[in-house]
Amino acid sequence: MRIGQGSIGTVIVSGTAAVSLADSLTRLVGTTRDWWLNELRAGRAFSGGGSLGVSAGNFSQIQLLNPAASSVTVIVHRIRANLSLAGNIEVRTFNTALTTLAQNGVNLLAGAAAGAGAIRTSQPAAQDGTLVRTVRGVAGEGAEVVDTWDWELGAGEGIIVTASATAIEIFAAFWWVEF
Repeated sequence: MRIGQGSIGTVIVSGTAAVSLADSLTRLVGTTRDWWLNELRAGRAFSGGGSLGVSAGNFSQIQLLNPAASSVTVIVHRIRANLSLAGNIEVRTFNTALTTLAQNGVNLLAGAAAGAGAIRTSQPAAQDGTLVRTVRGVAGEGAEVVDTWDWELGAGEGIIVTASATAIEIFAAFWWVEF
């Protein structure tokens, strides 16, 4: 797992994905089109999200997981979260699949294959994972948890978005690319 902050100026793609020379040059040079648009048009841009209501004495957790059997790398472009009450939104690393599969990643190229990345949820009595970041959330207003290329998830790796207190409703939306 890699965690970083900032934008990608140059992207070098390696691995099992076959890429045309023109596509590789567009990614490296970045002058033909915006990088996110390139990934969307190539069928590698995905989105997904989830929400959990209040559960007394429990934390509401939403996870983006790149499953253990995955043959791709997930690079998180953006995460936006919203709490029902004012409080802190936490981002945690956690590589075990949460209890419930909310959805598989939706390909943003209409009609293209679903993503390997999956949105999972749970409501445990204790926080899972390792705290990486805390962002202040205002009740009913969305907060940018990740706003520019921040996470790289290999097979079997995941991140959780959760409130720092129990019994708080949460919504989280994720945007990512897969290579």
